[in-house]
Parts: sequence; C-alpha cells; structure tokens
Amino acid sequence: MNKLKNFTLLRENKLFALGSKFLILCLIVLVGLLVYLTGGTTSFVHLMYIPILLTVVIYGFKASIISSIVGGLVLGPFMPLHVSNQIMQETSSWVFRIIMFIIIAFFVDILYKDVKRYYEMQKELAYHDIITGYPNANKFKDDFNYMINNNNSSISLTLIEFTNKDMINQYLNYNTAQAAFMNLLNLASNVFSDSKVYSVTPNQFSIIFKDMDHLKTSERVCQFIEMLNEPMHVNTLPISVIVKGSIVSYPYHGKDTDDLMQKLQKSLGHPVYQKKNVSIYDDNFEVKRKEYYNTLVFLYDSLKKDMFELAYQPKICLADQEVIGVEALLRLRDNSIKKLSIGTLINIAEDAGFINEITKWVIKTSIGQIKEWKDNGLDVCVSINLSAHDIMDNSIVEYTKAILEQYNIESNRIEFELTERSIISDFNKAYETLSKFRELGIKISLDDYGIGHNSLVHLVNNTFPYDYIKIDKEFIDNIEKDQNQSLIKGIIDTAHVLRTRVIAEGVESLEQVKVLEDIGCDIIQGYYFSKPIPAKDIISFMEETKDYCLNNG
Repeated sequence: MNKLKNFTLLRENKLFALGSKFLILCLIVLVGLLVYLTGGTTSFVHLMYIPILLTVVIYGFKASIISSIVGGLVLGPFMPLHVSNQIMQETSSWVFRIIMFIIIAFFVDILYKDVKRYYEMQKELAYHDIITGYPNANKFKDDFNYMINNNNSSISLTLIEFTNKDMINQYLNYNTAQAAFMNLLNLASNVFSDSKVYSVTPNQFSIIFKDMDHLKTSERVCQFIEMLNEPMHVNTLPISVIVKGSIVSYPYHGKDTDDLMQKLQKSLGHPVYQKKNVSIYDDNFEVKRKEYYNTLVFLYDSLKKDMFELAYQPKICLADQEVIGVEALLRLRDNSIKKLSIGTLINIAEDAGFINEITKWVIKTSIGQIKEWKDNGLDVCVSINLSAHDIMDNSIVEYTKAILEQYNIESNRIEFELTERSIISDFNKAYETLSKFRELGIKISLDDYGIGHNSLVHLVNNTFPYDYIKIDKEFIDNIEKDQNQSLIKGIIDTAHVLRTRVIAEGVESLEQVKVLEDIGCDIIQGYYFSKPIPAKDIISFMEETKDYCLNNG
C-alpha cells in the first residue's frame, strides 16, 4: 500500500514524467529491434505490451492509445513477417494487432482503477477511525515519522484521555458517551486548528505540535482542559467531561516514535509536572514503574508462600464492657518493602486484580481461627473487610459458604465490612451480592461511615439492610467539640431508629469513650483498649477484659 502511495506521488514529479516518457519510447524501439533481430513478427511481439501497460499505469488509457498505435506501427507495415525471406505482413494483421493492443490497454486501465479505488478505501480504513472519522493511531505515527525525518526542530506530542467516558456509557448509554467524545474531538480540532487531532483509542486522542516545546504545549493543553470546567451539552443533556493529559517532546524525551508513544501512555496520570491534570514525561516514571512491579511480585510471592498473617483488634460493647468480636486485619510476616503500609499494598493488589485471592485467604484463615477458638471454648465473631473487587466477584458468596461448611461454623460468626465507595461502583451487583450474604445469615457493616457523599442517604433510605455502621475515625478525633457530638449523636439516633447498631473506630482516649457512652454509641474499637493483636493473645485478652473497668482507665 505504501509503495503504491509513493508511486502516485512520484508520478507527479516533472523529472519523473520526462524520464518515464523516454523510457516508454526506448522500450518500444527496443522491442521492435528485438522482433526484427529474432526473425520477424512470428516471435516476441507480445513484449510490446510492456511499454503499453506501463503507459496505462503511469498516464492512463488515453495515453496508452498513443503508445499502442506507435508500438503497432513499429511492428506493423515496416516490420517483415519473416526477415530472412523479406515476407511482409498483411495490412489486416498489424491493424488487428493495434486494435488488440488498445483493447487490452482498456481492460487493464479498468482493472488498475479498481485497484486504485481499493487502495484508497484501504487507506481510509488504515488511517481513519471508522467511528469518529478522525485520523487514527496509524496516521498519527506516519505523520510524526514524516515530521521528524523532514524537520529537526522541537515537536511535542500530547495524549488526552476522556476518563469518564466508560462511566457515561454505563450509567447513560453508548450513544451519549460517543457523542460526548465526538464533541470533545471537534472542540479540540477547533482550539488546536494549527495542528491535527488524531483519534487513537476509543477514549483517547492525540495532537502533534510542530515547533513547540513541552512547556509551551502544556500551557495550551491546560487552557483547553480549563474550557471543560463547564458541562458539555449532548442532546440537551448536560455532561461533565473529565480528562487528563500527558506530553512528551522530540528530541528532548527521545527520538524513537514507538518509544515516545509508550512514554505518552506511561506519563498519563503520573503528574511529576502537573497543572490542570496534565503531566509531562519524566525519567523517574521508569523508576516508579519498576518499584511498582517489584511490589506486585512481592505481594504475589507473599500470597503463594503463605507470608501473610492476621492480627485481630477487639471490639468492646459499651453496655456490658465485654469483647463482642474482633476485626481481622492483614499483616505481613516479613515486609521487606518497609516504606509501604499494608493499606498501600492492598490498594496495589486491587489495581493488579488479585485482591480477590487475598480476601479469600483472609476469609478461610479467619473462619479457621474461629473454629480453633470455638474448640477452646471461646465464641468470637470476626469482621472481614471486602473491597469493591470482592463484591463484584461472582464466586465470593459460594466460596464463603463452602468454607463455613468445611469448618462447621455458624454464618452469624462472621461479619463483612465494606465502604460506600465499594458499593457505588456497581450498585445493582453490590446489592445482589450483599443480599446473598444476608440470606446466609452473615452480618453486614458499612465502614468509614460519614466520609462518603451519600452515607446518610444509604442509611435513611435503608438502601442496604446493614447490621452495623462504623463511624470514621476522623469524626472521633474531634468528638470533644459540641457540634461534632451533636452530629454523631444524630447519626447514632437515626441508626437506632432503623435498628442498626453503631461502632466507633479509632477510639484512643478515655474522654472519647465517655462521650461515646453518653451519646448512646453501642460498640467501640481502637488503641485505647487494644491495638491489633495475634490470634494467640485473644483468649488471654478476653479473660482480662472480664474484670476490666472503663472508669479506671
């Protein structure tokens, strides 16, 4: 395809035009000479099709009529049938030959035009996005290669991602999401009218800025993103468009096209230099990516080599001051990545897609520990944290049921904690999964209550039938203030009306305990009573708690 394209461009060159005409004429003469030297028109006359068809390809059918006539005349009245006997051809013979030359040239011209049309169609498909109609990634790469081969000045590349397109597609519909993307492309095309916009993926587009460094490019891209602060109207529907961008510069960040394209993707969402959600590539990205990869390997090995362990933080009932359960918290026996907290490691596992396996390990280990405590005469309820990925896992319910049956443990001995963020990612799926857990008799707790935008809505509307809500530590830290006490008391009273018990987490002082007791909190959890402790210490802790008096501090 590229060869045909190059040939089309070459044909428009004047020097090539002159040279090709001379070549065709020489070929006609050479074929005539060859036919004469080999004894006449009884052999090699078909070689005359070479210059004739070459004329068709270069100049078209009309020009080939001339070359057919000239070639026919060279092989015609002046060319003997048999040179040795000087027997001349009949007029009808060489005239018929000229006619055949023209007919063949006509059909070859039709065929060649079909090939050209096919080429143009393939070129359109190869270099344009069939949905948006904009130039695609192939065209982007070709144009950039052409620029760096013909221009030694600075060139900046920008990649802009429509980050919430999938969400619009999910909660509205595909047509609205695609229309918003088209509006975004059209806006970019107008704003960057001195450059070309390329639709490189279903939710990303690129722009090439010629003779512009990455800092100047960043300013222009930031101005564009600032224009998107106001909602975009799609079919009278206001749509908030969220984008992020990345920038690399040639030759500052590299000289290889593929390398620069990879750096564009890598720097997307890694704001070393950030302004208006635009990042410029930095070599430190490679170091960070390597660290991230090493962390993933470490987590995977930890799971396979059974390097995880659980610590349990007791939960105290304020009414009778007894331990009513514990929360299972993940720990590592040998955390060689000291600078990363267990929370950060869990987030990385979520991003990598194997948090489900870790959660299943926690479920199995916790239920096994409940069995061990039960065999020692201790009934303990264990709460386990679930992520959004866990709730979306179709196998999580059956897995939990199977482990409960394996250890012969009652389902009300475990409790699942989840945050509001894990619910809103897919409300219907979350409701389905939690309903199945409730059918098994498993308790459900809403964690980090109060920091989500819709926490009160979920509680008042009884969106999910929670057994517990856990008030976030941020509220408990400032509970001495009257306005915070009133707010937390309102939450507790509302929960009690709905027959939901309230847990305060992050309790660290006697003053906080007394306030929570006064405003009717049910359960408290925090370092004031105990940090997370190993399973072997739970029995002794619970025995000590029987004689524990809150007022003694």
